[in-house]
Amino acid sequence: MNPYIFIRDGSRVDEHVISQNLCYGSGILNYEYEIYVDGNTDPIMEYLEIDGPVVNPRITTDSSIDFTTPMTVLRSLIKPSMSDREKAFTLYHFVMENFSAGAQGGPRGKIATSYGFGHCGPRNEVFYTLVNEAGLKWRWGGYTGHNFCDVYYDGGLHLMDPNGRIIFPSYDGETVASSKELQDKWLRKRCGVEYSCYDKEKYNDTPIIHYGPPRPWCHNNLNITLREGERLILRWNNRVRPCGSVGLPEPLDYTNGEIIYEPDLSTIDFKSLKKRSFGYISPSISVATHDSGFINIRNIKTYSEDGKEPNIHVDNVKEASSLTYRLDSPYVISDLTVSGRFYRRSEEDSLEILLSKDKGESWIPVWSMTNTGWENAEVKLTEYMSPLEETEKYLKMGVEALEKHRYEVIRGQLFGYMLKFVLKASKEETDVGIESLKIHTLIQVHPKSLPRLKRGRNKVIYSDDGHEKPVHVKFAWRESLDVAVTDEEPTEGEEVLLQATVHNDGDSPAFNIPVRFYDGDPSKGGTLIGERVIKEIQPGGSATVSVRWICEAKDLTRLSLPPMGKPPRKPYIENRIHVIVDPENKLEESFKGNTETFLRVRVRQKPVLAISRDFIRFDPAKPKVGQATLITATVRNLSNHPAFVYLHGTTAKNIHVRFFEGDPEKGGKLIGDDKIIRELKPTEFAAAKTEWKPEKPGKYRIYVVVDPDNKILKESPELSTAYRDIIVEP
Repeated sequence: MNPYIFIRDGSRVDEHVISQNLCYGSGILNYEYEIYVDGNTDPIMEYLEIDGPVVNPRITTDSSIDFTTPMTVLRSLIKPSMSDREKAFTLYHFVMENFSAGAQGGPRGKIATSYGFGHCGPRNEVFYTLVNEAGLKWRWGGYTGHNFCDVYYDGGLHLMDPNGRIIFPSYDGETVASSKELQDKWLRKRCGVEYSCYDKEKYNDTPIIHYGPPRPWCHNNLNITLREGERLILRWNNRVRPCGSVGLPEPLDYTNGEIIYEPDLSTIDFKSLKKRSFGYISPSISVATHDSGFINIRNIKTYSEDGKEPNIHVDNVKEASSLTYRLDSPYVISDLTVSGRFYRRSEEDSLEILLSKDKGESWIPVWSMTNTGWENAEVKLTEYMSPLEETEKYLKMGVEALEKHRYEVIRGQLFGYMLKFVLKASKEETDVGIESLKIHTLIQVHPKSLPRLKRGRNKVIYSDDGHEKPVHVKFAWRESLDVAVTDEEPTEGEEVLLQATVHNDGDSPAFNIPVRFYDGDPSKGGTLIGERVIKEIQPGGSATVSVRWICEAKDLTRLSLPPMGKPPRKPYIENRIHVIVDPENKLEESFKGNTETFLRVRVRQKPVLAISRDFIRFDPAKPKVGQATLITATVRNLSNHPAFVYLHGTTAKNIHVRFFEGDPEKGGKLIGDDKIIRELKPTEFAAAKTEWKPEKPGKYRIYVVVDPDNKILKESPELSTAYRDIIVEP
């Protein structure tokens, strides 16, 4: 008679088999199936795996945005009923919420799916590419060290800079200023920022572009041919190694996926396998690949052909023997490892591996077998995957030089390679060979671009360009079955309730069971939120405990965030709330199952509701006694701190704005009723207006107080009050 306590970790895997037998070239279009996700919150995604052979598999869900091209993004974001202004702001927020700052970058066509970060060039290009494809008029602008985009709507141009996370109010405090208007230093200064290099160069009145030529991203595709024994794994949280990282700071957010080629060499028969078109390689190399994944197979025999080991060996000792593997990846390659079981009988026999990064035009020797007999080898080719030559050249000059010449480094990044296995046998065909082989390619992926699931029913849409065998598709995720939070996206400083349910599946009661809640993994420095003790759980029963937590953005360094390239830099993406049952291991192991789980909470930055003297306007500027005067106050939501990797501020709603004649703390007279701004998203602004009739001449001090009753949880409340003087004439 013993208790058996546990908390469910919520790990789930859905494997779906696409079983239609179709010939290569015909493919399958929009095959749909459903996945149901349980839990108290949206799931934590883990990986998506596609197991070939298949040509160009594509997977999307109705729960996520397809980042492949601008048009696939627009299908999810843009509605026919939207005005041009609504379209522009929708795209502006999409870029800020899904693309991060970074010292590195990559080919512009891959920015959305493989990188997801960059300086102003890549990120603003994402924006104006979307604007262009949405059919909006726009104008590119650039000055030394920065570029941006003006978007045309409501009869004028308006500068929108998602890279800088900023728009500027124009003179009226209600419309967004254009880059031409922003030549006026006062417009920029009143926002409290030094923007770009406007004071150094004369404004260039570039003509408006409407339906400009397609940008590189428009031509992006995620095409990949998976051969027999090859699979693609896309992971959401797998930070192993970014591409081209030598000497450059690690990107703020990225993930690594994998392309794994692990064929069964005991069953391969090259003579019976079909050849597939594989595109141009080079003038000297065949343009076909076998279903096996190898190309250009020369003088090779297999176990399935003659029953001899090693599984891959020489056919005729008098001729040169080699076989070549080629990979074309839709994602930038971060690392490469080749492992296997190899054999050579004597010193007279040889086996070596060559690498080509230029489609077979040149070859680099990367490994040769030095032992005789059988050898289990693992060959790491990390140094060859980075744009090493370019990186080392500039790194010798210092990090600043490397950053200055980052585009030379970008051009060296890899999206494909070829591996040639060269075998030379001295006497017998089986004197040298390959028994088993695994080629592990690490790829860099933008995690925001992956097709995710949500809580409840999800529609998965699958397409490909051809398969003859069943294709296996796996989604893996973690459900919050026994943990919950009252708000998955609370605001900083907000109090939420965290809950955990513990079960007893034994045949006797369990007593005094401690449960701890941590902000972060306790084994990696997570901080204790609270602990509760469950007094008793009856057999077959469960008990729920809860703690209150004042939300904070984990690891966020607000006041001392250093610039890129100068660590430590602690940006914020999300919190992981860990729950541990019996953390001191006082219960015998046989009396308990899984005792740890976690959920994700994504804390929003507080709204920063700002009003300042220069954003208070009077019309007329010098009224007479009794003359109706319009007071306009422009309120901004400055919730755009760069410590948040992605813009994740709180939209302030129902903002009360109160006007006073004189200091309200010293008996100032209320002017009219409160004016209400219904909604103010991060980085945006809106005007509140009231009418005032001065009763006598003289100097007046008009105060504006935003959220006077402190109903909104906000940052820097001192920014929410401002005043401006006005002279009233007789």
